[in-house]
Amino acid sequence: MTKSIKAWHFLHQNCRLSHGDGRLIRPGTTVTVPGPPVLYARGLHASRRVMNALQLAPGPVVCRVVVSGEIVKVEEVDTFVGTRRYVEWMLDATWLLHEFACWCAERALRRAKVTDDVLWSAIAAKRAWLADEITDEQLETTFIAASSFACSTTDSAAYSAAAYSAAYSAAIAAVSAVASVAASAAHSAGYSAANSVAYSAYITEIKAQERELLRMFAEAPEQ
Repeated sequence: MTKSIKAWHFLHQNCRLSHGDGRLIRPGTTVTVPGPPVLYARGLHASRRVMNALQLAPGPVVCRVVVSGEIVKVEEVDTFVGTRRYVEWMLDATWLLHEFACWCAERALRRAKVTDDVLWSAIAAKRAWLADEITDEQLETTFIAASSFACSTTDSAAYSAAAYSAAYSAAIAAVSAVASVAASAAHSAGYSAANSVAYSAYITEIKAQERELLRMFAEAPEQ
């Protein structure tokens, strides 16, 4: 039995619980489920670190929660599950997650010294899409072009470098907004960007990403 844990959790865009539950969640909502909880199988999940919560996100609505009741957690695993979850604060982070994906991709491209205009232009198109300056169809065309370009360069000496290929992956993930949900694009871009660094710097990169994402959440206007 654990007292309570403050953590992060993501919801579908309709703010309803998954797996057939369907309860509507709002700030101040407390949900409970019968025990015993089982990690990744039954109960109310959350993660202490927002990047870990993003990895399991079913949608773009981020929640600051407090998990209590009967809690199951495993050493060295950030995700845990309990029988009670209170929502302190929540935000539809759809556009912020898309912006975060671009930030991660640009960081990886700079680190790998990628100068190919196709990938940089693709991210610029994604930002234009976020600003309603281009349509879904135009962004989809950009995504296809960037994906084709990446595939065509897989045999190059530069692409064979881990940092370079990871940067390509981050850029493609960031631009794939039309084909995937915001949370998926953000996680994929962040993961690929983290893989563009040496293994010893991986944790440092993840922490930098987390600081940026938390800054975005903190500066978002109230809904």
